[in-house]
Amino acid sequence: MSAATAARIRGLSIGQRLLLGLAPALLAVVLVLGLAYYGEIGRQAPEFVVAGAATLAIASLVATWSNTRYLAHRIKRLAGGMGSARGNDVQSDDDELGRIEQVVDRLGAALSESEEQRRAAMASGAARLDEQSLMLGASVRDALARLDEVRLPLHILIDAPFGDLNENQEELLVTARAAADAMDAALRRLMLVADADRDALPVLLERVSVNDVVRGVIPMLRATTDRRGARLQIELDPTLPRVMADRTRLAEALATLGADASRATDDAHQLVLRTDLSAGVVWVRLSPLNPETSSITPARMLAARLVAAQGGRLVVSEGQVAVGLPLGGADARSS
Repeated sequence: MSAATAARIRGLSIGQRLLLGLAPALLAVVLVLGLAYYGEIGRQAPEFVVAGAATLAIASLVATWSNTRYLAHRIKRLAGGMGSARGNDVQSDDDELGRIEQVVDRLGAALSESEEQRRAAMASGAARLDEQSLMLGASVRDALARLDEVRLPLHILIDAPFGDLNENQEELLVTARAAADAMDAALRRLMLVADADRDALPVLLERVSVNDVVRGVIPMLRATTDRRGARLQIELDPTLPRVMADRTRLAEALATLGADASRATDDAHQLVLRTDLSAGVVWVRLSPLNPETSSITPARMLAARLVAAQGGRLVVSEGQVAVGLPLGGADARSS
């Protein structure tokens, strides 16, 4: 085969190559006709065999012709659309599949580059978030230290005054101390959130009884609900198994959620605190919630992080907020 012939064959389009694939079917039709015409007397095939073979060959020819035209048309249209979409980047001396392959290669390279950029952006964002959390935690700790310098003189002036104070002065000092204490609590919550977001929150997991932890926060909840004129109902499941949790962090999360729910409760409501076991998860549920209270509050955001650090989850649904601690994690850790 000469070089010119090989070049011509390589330069064939997909449609031309598919049409060349019809040659065997055409040859089969010619052979069938020749068999029927030149068969020897007494040895020629029966007419119904020749007729059947001719019918099948013609049907195959028609079907192959139709499918070849359709496929060639679709490939040509696809290659033309890609070529026009990519402009002059696609070589015109290649066949349709070659042009499609070039475009797919370019798209694959662009996708790989985009994926690399996405991973780099995610890594950069995670690094910035870690830096921000670290800076926030350091700023909060510094603010707490400065706040302690303010709270100490206030406590000294109120508890052990060095001179006679009138009622207004005492009231101002008490108000200032209350504001400083509230600011201290808010800053400490913010520091916990910052530490949790950068996975720096210390957690000591041990086998604990959830009911015991709940009993420890009940006095605080009763005091809060009593101030609101509301009632607190306790329903503890005595058959609950122990789970792996941080006793201090769990109590802090429950106290935060309880105080948040109590502040939205008045004398027309009864706050119910109950525990139960469902689908391998020990639940602590507070209900009902005030319908006007948003499902996302700063207290619930803090509690969610405290619970997540122990392998649990916080679920806020219509009318209740629940803390879930799985039994599987406890069994796996204790085995």
